[in-house]
Amino acid sequence: MWVGMNLRDFVLSPQPRLPWRRILLAALGAALVLAVLGLVGTASGSMLLFVAFAPSCLLVCVLPEAPVSHPIAVVGGHGVSAAAGIVVGLLCPPEWWSFALSVGVAIAAMAALRLIHPPAVGTTVIALSTGAGWSFLLLPVLPAAFLIVVLGVIWLRFTGSRYPLPNPLRR
Repeated sequence: MWVGMNLRDFVLSPQPRLPWRRILLAALGAALVLAVLGLVGTASGSMLLFVAFAPSCLLVCVLPEAPVSHPIAVVGGHGVSAAAGIVVGLLCPPEWWSFALSVGVAIAAMAALRLIHPPAVGTTVIALSTGAGWSFLLLPVLPAAFLIVVLGVIWLRFTGSRYPLPNPLRR
């Protein structure tokens, strides 16, 4: 099983080296987006969503070209994942196995709908752990995800990047 495997394959990153300017601008952009979300979260009492939305900001600001960073993936992934957490929460008690079930449902739904956004799995867990109802989708999940996209568009255009990139599947 381990024949032909090299320890270097485990410890050397396959990710490309990013220019320092891009790293610094992305970090600043993500921090600014999270600051706006923090103001909204404080007002709505939804600070726990930082767990899921902070990684979304990272993806949008650092890797805007990644398919998981595309606007429909960000908004749709968080929406689908919140719905999965709500549905499982309505049917099951918040136990270790229901958290696992809700994450599995969210992953299957995002993959089936081609809305994969890894940070959105955190939204599933938050929805289930807080006993969220359907209003959780309308406030704060969908507006916050949409805000990440809008602020990402503005920030990335301001810094000279294009977001979103054209969809290669569009005909």
